Amino acid sequence: MENKPFFSIIIPTLNEATTLPVLLKDLTNQTWKDVEILIVDANSEDKTNQKAESFRKYFAGLKIIISQQRNVAYQRNLGAKNAKADWIIFMDADNRIPPYFLQGVKYRLEALNPDILSTWIQAETSDTKDQAIATIVNLYIEMQKTTNKPSVLEAMMCFKKDVFLRLGGFETSRNWGEGGEILERALRKKFRFEVVRDPKFTYSLRRLRAQGTLKSTRTVARLELARLLSKRLPKQKLKFLYPMEGGAYFKQPTEKQVSRLRRLVQRLYRGTPDDREQPKHWFLDRLFGKKA
Repeated sequence: MENKPFFSIIIPTLNEATTLPVLLKDLTNQTWKDVEILIVDANSEDKTNQKAESFRKYFAGLKIIISQQRNVAYQRNLGAKNAKADWIIFMDADNRIPPYFLQGVKYRLEALNPDILSTWIQAETSDTKDQAIATIVNLYIEMQKTTNKPSVLEAMMCFKKDVFLRLGGFETSRNWGEGGEILERALRKKFRFEVVRDPKFTYSLRRLRAQGTLKSTRTVARLELARLLSKRLPKQKLKFLYPMEGGAYFKQPTEKQVSRLRRLVQRLYRGTPDDREQPKHWFLDRLFGKKA
């Protein structure tokens, strides 16, 4: 009979060839190693799966599951259906964890006996702004955990597998707040949720860096307010406010791509004199420093 691992770690991926190996390396360094790892990949176009395959020598229980949907909630649910352990942990591919993280989570589960558990985050850097953001996130989650609308980062959620399946998994129609939504259902069914201050995981602020602090803050505030008021934003608006495109969303354009775009713009600009009178060329005039 095959041994059942203590944890099933489920990592949904889409074009995460850069970040996933870093998290997998952290997992190889854990003091508690009784785990299986399920990579649920949504047909990545980069080398995510090849990078994951290279870690099989470290994890006998590593599986790569191909999802036919590019939907992070669907991918997590698919991973849970294939998990062997009684405890499942959902992690994002851009997380970082210290060597004692799984040991610490196991200790908290045994001490507190929750049905669902999450942890505080720590900042990626020692930068004052990053530290402040981490503190605000932690305090907000702590403040909300005893309300009927708790908040959580889906980047790190631990469930009793049978509880997760009884809840029906994450709602796949959501682009935002699926963690808070499943917690609301769990609390209505009297399941127990705990947030612990230690161990902490490192939560990536790459979205904030890609969009800018002010824009990201406004977006999150707007989405969180809608969640607290139980308002559903139109799907297209959600996609615009909070695009879910995996690692590709955060990649900077290559110099080759920039050069190609520059040549295209220049070809457009070299239209006929009549063309240049059209309003569509106003932004090109501004781009090249010419008077409109």
